[in-house]
Amino acid sequence: MGASLRTSRTQGNRYIGPSVLSRRMNKGDTTHSEAVQLLKEACSLYHEGRYSDMRCYAERCLKLDVSLGMAWELFGLGRLSELDLKDPLNGFERAIGCQGRAEDAEIALTIMRGPSWPKGNELLDAVNGLVALGQAYLSRSRFRPAALCFSSVERYVRPNPTIGSILGLIYRELGMLEISLDHYEKASLLEGAPIELLHDRAIILIKLGRVQEAEGLLGQLLEKIDDDPRIWNNYGTVLEALGKDSEALKAYDKALEIDDDYYPALYSRGRNLQKRGLMEEARPILERALDIEGRVFNIDDMTRPQEPPGSTTVRLKEVSTKRERKKSS
Repeated sequence: MGASLRTSRTQGNRYIGPSVLSRRMNKGDTTHSEAVQLLKEACSLYHEGRYSDMRCYAERCLKLDVSLGMAWELFGLGRLSELDLKDPLNGFERAIGCQGRAEDAEIALTIMRGPSWPKGNELLDAVNGLVALGQAYLSRSRFRPAALCFSSVERYVRPNPTIGSILGLIYRELGMLEISLDHYEKASLLEGAPIELLHDRAIILIKLGRVQEAEGLLGQLLEKIDDDPRIWNNYGTVLEALGKDSEALKAYDKALEIDDDYYPALYSRGRNLQKRGLMEEARPILERALDIEGRVFNIDDMTRPQEPPGSTTVRLKEVSTKRERKKSS
């Protein structure tokens, strides 16, 4: 068979026949498949919060295939969780250089290349860096990497109600309600914990269907704070869930005394009247509520009527300190 017709390749002066080439191609496919399986395992570990194991699997994946950008991204995040401020840079840069999106790596590089990124290698430098990066992820609603940052900080600092409440918020947004509640409960027991954490705990209890516990917390909170329409509205929602419709209506009215355009209380009041067959009273209230907001919900856990859906400003306010709240009001 002429050389021009051979289905083979040459390497130097050595001839590589079709069977050898086929075996090498098959081996490459197998190696890539193994790498992908390791990457899937790394992703699962990431979602479980097992960041050290995640980093190990990402490294094993990259030894087989360096073209997987997500593996580089997980490697960088894993090194960050171990308070390494320098090694992750290489991982994030490699992630961006690969095909596919690497949004979390891009955010990390923007923060790490900025002037405020710590230059030292002390524990405090690492903690400050992770807090800054965690806040950047939060502001972009990237809750999974934010959880990595703040849970890593929590391991190395004294128990702190602010960090605990941030983690409670993050896990609530991720739908991991039991973990969220655990963080809120622990944070509320710490010295200096704001009383508002009772409201955060109550919200999670409502979502979990544990309305009797939520009633107790909201009643306790109203003894301290009686001028917040969110608390009164959510208290009414709990009372209504317990079959106390008349008491719930009074709670909604109390919320509307504080803010007569407060959408959740308007909707809750209208729905309460509708359920009791008082359609003529309910109709104008519900119409007014929908004119104000244009969407349906009755538990106010993060947004306010004047803010667009998806805004993260209130989420950040919820986890700020009392001093920060006074500045923002």
